Amino acid sequence: MIDAQETGAGSIVKDTKISIAKGIGMLLVVAGHCRGAVTFDPFLPYTFHIPLFFFITGYLTRDDHMRSPGDFVLRRVRSILVPYVTYFIGFGIVSSLLLAVLGIRNDPLPWYTRQGLVNAVLLGQPGHLFVAGWFLLSLFLAIAMFCACAKIAEKMGLSDWTAVTILLPMTMLCIWYGQMNGKYKGYEIINLLLARNVVGTFFVYCGYAARNSRIKIYGHRSAILAGLFLFQFSMTRTFPEKIGFNIELNSYNSVWMPFLTSFCGIAFVFTLSSMLESVSKKDWLVRIGDNSLHVMAMHVAVFQLINIILCLWYGYSFDAISNDQALVINWPMTWPAYVFLGLSIPVLIIEIYRRFASAMFPSRRSKVSTG
Repeated sequence: MIDAQETGAGSIVKDTKISIAKGIGMLLVVAGHCRGAVTFDPFLPYTFHIPLFFFITGYLTRDDHMRSPGDFVLRRVRSILVPYVTYFIGFGIVSSLLLAVLGIRNDPLPWYTRQGLVNAVLLGQPGHLFVAGWFLLSLFLAIAMFCACAKIAEKMGLSDWTAVTILLPMTMLCIWYGQMNGKYKGYEIINLLLARNVVGTFFVYCGYAARNSRIKIYGHRSAILAGLFLFQFSMTRTFPEKIGFNIELNSYNSVWMPFLTSFCGIAFVFTLSSMLESVSKKDWLVRIGDNSLHVMAMHVAVFQLINIILCLWYGYSFDAISNDQALVINWPMTWPAYVFLGLSIPVLIIEIYRRFASAMFPSRRSKVSTG
């Protein structure tokens, strides 16, 4: 979600491998947001897909960014928070129009009410068609917390991995707190505003440390992929009661299992992306990865658009799709179409907008942030 091409010096460096990794990650996110996907028990990407994006964000953070962490965070305000607010208001208006015109309800709590705004601004729960937008606010807060932690570690003379090691028990404590599930007053605010974002900060820091350590993959990559997949699959079968994973609510069935499955999944995606980097037919994944923020923001709305069209085509009642943005009509036959369109339409919209903006304002670069 952070700009993959930005360096502290303002130069442009294209890292195709990371674009592919983000593209793979978004493919897994969109596929998993179709409600029927959870019937695969478990849907393996849900054991690591969000930590993957936190890790990639840290991996893309350079040392020259850390020389001025305040400026770095301010740039993230423009590239993350501004799109978050824009999409929240835009999809809020669309949701209100859908309710007024078609009777389709996308959020039991109106987005423009006091509680709706509190949920979106404070807790990162925007609701309506922007339900996946929680991640953008959480990502921004994790970046800000990471910058603070990295600055403290630098002043104390701690190495990156030493800082990660110190942060690990704090992260486990926050995961444990998430398991309290409302037992204490103020639980939700502490859990979603602090504990959830400490978990995100940990994976951002891990990505940063991994980049600085220049960790490379050795051995036959196909064998590594097979080994990682078998390990992940065996964990889900050996410890099925510990696999529950919902980082949006900081809710886990186990304190230690998320680390195993997350790092295994991250290694799998990075290994796969390094293999695909040399493949000629990779443009689609690269374009998705370069626009991952917008795919994350728009794909649920694309699902709703598909559902509206199918309801009109088959004569279904719109009540069937109210408050169920993840519904896939005629599952699983239509699942590939939902996933493909959920990935492709946001990319096309943003690319068309950039071309239009470039034509209208040729003297300056489009301000639309990349993924």
